[in-house]
Order: sequence, then C-alpha cells, then structure tokens
Amino acid sequence: SSSSSSSSSDCPMFVFDRSERLANSLGRMVGVVEQINKIPHDFQIMLMAGRRSTDLLHLLLQNLYFMKHVRNFIGTSSVLALALFKPLLEKLGYTQQQRQQLVKGLLGTHAHEMTSITQQLLVRYDEEAGRRCRMKVPVCITQLLAHLLFLVANGDQKSRTALSDTFTTPYFITLALITKLPVEFIEDMDSRWGVKMDQESRVFDIFR
Repeated sequence: SSSSSSSSSDCPMFVFDRSERLANSLGRMVGVVEQINKIPHDFQIMLMAGRRSTDLLHLLLQNLYFMKHVRNFIGTSSVLALALFKPLLEKLGYTQQQRQQLVKGLLGTHAHEMTSITQQLLVRYDEEAGRRCRMKVPVCITQLLAHLLFLVANGDQKSRTALSDTFTTPYFITLALITKLPVEFIEDMDSRWGVKMDQESRVFDIFR
C-alpha cells in the first residue's frame, strides 16, 4: 500500500485554464469535422449539443463552426445557442434570410425538457382538462400541446415524431387519440407554413 501511495503521489498533476480547455475541445472538434467532410456521403448532419455543455462560449463556437464548415449541415438542437445568435447576427447586419441560411433549423428529439417546461408554464391547462373530465387530478394535455407548439415554431417536418414516453406511452396515445387539433393550431400551420389540416383530425393523426 505504501508503494502504491508513493507512486500515485509521484504522478504529475495538470490544471488547464479555461482557454486551454476551450482550445483542446475545439481542436478535437475541428478534427472530427474534417473527418466527416472527407467521407463521401449524402447524410444530413445535425448537431445535438447543449444539454451537457460546461462552457457557454464553447457551445456557441461549436455551433458556429458546424454551421459554417460541416457539409450537409441541417440544424442544431441547441435552443440557447440560436436564441443568443439571433441578436448577435442582427447587430452584424444579417437579414432574416441570411440568418436562416446560416443556422438552418432548430431540430432535435423533442427531449423531455420540452414537455417538462411546457407543463410548468401551462399547468393550468392540465388542471382545467382534469376538471372538464370530472377528475380529481390534472390531465396532462400540455404534453400534446408541447408537440403542437414545436410544429408551429419549426414548420411541417418531413417526419413528425412524437416523444411519447414522458408520462408513459399509453397515456400519451390515449390523449392523442381523443383530442382534436385546436382550431388555432390549424390556422397557424396554414398561415405560417401553408400546411392544410383537417379540422376533424385528432392529435394522433398528424404524427407518422
């Protein structure tokens, strides 16, 4: 035990400051991007980043580099990065079309945060749904609403995918099968994106 402790104490310790950590991480990222671009492929590439990023500057530089240099880049999952880029690009004189060409789109898996945040902000909708169903507990229609808001914000996705397991899949499917699309949602999808939807459709009908 004494030899092991002495040998461990002999190991040098390296402490990297923020600039060194950023340089190391970004340098590795550039190498990965170069490898991706060298591969003859027709894949669409998106950046799934942000949830576990430990440095805001790294997150922004990472997203900006992908936007500018990755072949077939189609978007990022980082809501925070896009929210911060918007005013910065406006100050630099980017038009809305130029910003769209750079950032492409906001894409992702609808990760659980989307549903959780929507539920926290609109909890009264769940309470009212429970009351109208004559139940003593809320009915989580905000889970459906979160997905509808995502579609309105991002347009008609080629593959509308629902993340149904936040409050269990059977719960989500049951609600989606009985809940009609809100008139406001149908009107917004038509006016903003030119997407026509049947007013008798249920939420379940719009996912593939």
